[in-house]
Amino acid sequence: MNLLQNDKNEGAESAIKEEATIIIRPYTQKDLPSIYEIEKNCFSESERYTRQHLEMLGDFKRYFFLVAQENEGSSIIGYCIGVLKSSREGTVGHIISVAVHPNNRRLGIGLELINELITQLKNAGATSFRLEVKMTNKAAREMYRKLGFNYVHILRNYYGDGKDAIVMKMMGNNG
Repeated sequence: MNLLQNDKNEGAESAIKEEATIIIRPYTQKDLPSIYEIEKNCFSESERYTRQHLEMLGDFKRYFFLVAQENEGSSIIGYCIGVLKSSREGTVGHIISVAVHPNNRRLGIGLELINELITQLKNAGATSFRLEVKMTNKAAREMYRKLGFNYVHILRNYYGDGKDAIVMKMMGNNG
């Protein structure tokens, strides 16, 4: 599973983008080429979803698949995917993947996507939230902690490159 990766985005271009209004909307099939390009830019070959897997996730109505763009008609700059799962603790909103194009990081887009995904999962019945994040992805871990996620445990060799993941969880009344 993939989760947000952050890099610094410096210069005048980032100052202009900070003022842009971000539109978050449901994924449509025409978004697939842009989503796959983001996937290739954000994740190593062993971590990223295939184009077919992304298409399948977009086709299943039980998945919450959101995209971000700077304005209507502009290219996709990020996406996130979640799903509701039943567990002993109730209905869990599982955040499966979050990615923002490298040119658009550190502008709050990932945070906006996650907040909207959490809202939609809550409205659909989620009472808690879960995600996996690469142990080496400190920026994403810190962002999730600020949102109210807590560390649960480590999944050894979770990613295709043998890297570990940290499972994080948040109760529904935090978000």
